[in-house]
Amino acid sequence: MWQDIGWSRMKILIVDDSKAMQHIVKRGLEKLGYDDLEFELASSGLDALKIAKEWQPQLILSDWHMPEMTGLELMHELDKAMLDIDIGFVTTESSPRRIKEAKDAGALFVVSKPFDVQTLHNAVLPVLQRRGVKHPQQDLEVEGDDEVEASPGENGKLDIVMPKSESLQKALKLLTVKEISVATKDIDDPQASWLPCVIGLFGLDNEKNIKVVIVFDILAAMILGANSESVSKSKIDAAIKDKVIPKDVISNCERALSMISLVINREVASRELTMISMSTLTANIDKLATLVGRAGVKRIDYDVSNKDYSDGRIIILCP
Repeated sequence: MWQDIGWSRMKILIVDDSKAMQHIVKRGLEKLGYDDLEFELASSGLDALKIAKEWQPQLILSDWHMPEMTGLELMHELDKAMLDIDIGFVTTESSPRRIKEAKDAGALFVVSKPFDVQTLHNAVLPVLQRRGVKHPQQDLEVEGDDEVEASPGENGKLDIVMPKSESLQKALKLLTVKEISVATKDIDDPQASWLPCVIGLFGLDNEKNIKVVIVFDILAAMILGANSESVSKSKIDAAIKDKVIPKDVISNCERALSMISLVINREVASRELTMISMSTLTANIDKLATLVGRAGVKRIDYDVSNKDYSDGRIIILCP
């Protein structure tokens, strides 16, 4: 049986002496579309410190200037309490000296008020990915063999013909302005250097039983997801170094996954392979490797490259 990779829930504490701003930040984070986010609100640093000790959030978004205790003082108190909490600031504070002071103290980001939603998302998304927060509807799980619907294939398994590299390359070229190369290649099982991975899960006719799993390692995700000139090489280089896949790249990866599903030759009459969900995997690579190496799983590996990057890895699995 395929098991859930082990996604995390994310507790987020929003601290601001303006209740209106608390809800603006909360609504902005909800627009990320992640299912497993929980929120608490605090109107002062003292209240936030009490909530943090009792509720133990993974992330705090704090204002800087507040009565009784500033955001920076709150950060120092959290550090003294040795709580494993990431903290970022959403603030009107704009002094380069103070912003440097906050980052030197361990703040992950400083978002300046007023802000747009995309700026907030760009700041918070790396934390969610690093913490392994579940993407909407993601559930990497396949039912037990006795519950998998059989079809006219050998040994009762779904008869899916894996795509040739030439067909895959031709289809994927439609998604990118850069020339790409796709070749069939034997690839080692997934390892930590692959992270974060993009995973697409596919079933038949919108059913939830998973029939096909497609995995992009971080390089394949960047090659296939950075499919326009608007995504600069410097941005991709920084994302690879930080091991974070930008939100716009993830969106483009979804289109690449859908294109691959169209290329796969399904020898099942009147059935359509449809995407159940997609997500990024940021941890637990050993579990993914176990799933990939499971006995009886049909597998094919591809190498994808362009002029800037090589050795991106794609795996297609039929459990």
